[in-house]
Amino acid sequence: CRLSFKLSYYNEYKSYLRLLVMASEADTKKLQIQLARYFLFADKKNIPIKRQDIVKNVLKDQSKLLPKVLEGARQFLLDSFNFTIEEIDHNKNKCYMLRNNLDKSEVQALTTPAHQIPQVWP
Repeated sequence: CRLSFKLSYYNEYKSYLRLLVMASEADTKKLQIQLARYFLFADKKNIPIKRQDIVKNVLKDQSKLLPKVLEGARQFLLDSFNFTIEEIDHNKNKCYMLRNNLDKSEVQALTTPAHQIPQVWP
């Protein structure tokens, strides 16, 4: 009788963990996109992004998900914007920076207007 109680408790616990894993997949995807957004906004300052800042501002109490979330953000930024996340050592701390993979000619082609805009004011 006691053994069956333990087995049923164990089976309920296993199904609960399975639900947590399924829910965490959606949360992980959300965190990946939030981290990619954080990288894009932080890149404007041109300072390295510390690991501690990522945990503090994006992951909060889910710091153990950092490798999985970082890999997903890397893939998202590469696919969407052709940016890569570079890991650097800054003052003996692991930091990250975005790097643009576009050639200078591609950037110039994207930023140069295709035709001249007529001048309205003299």
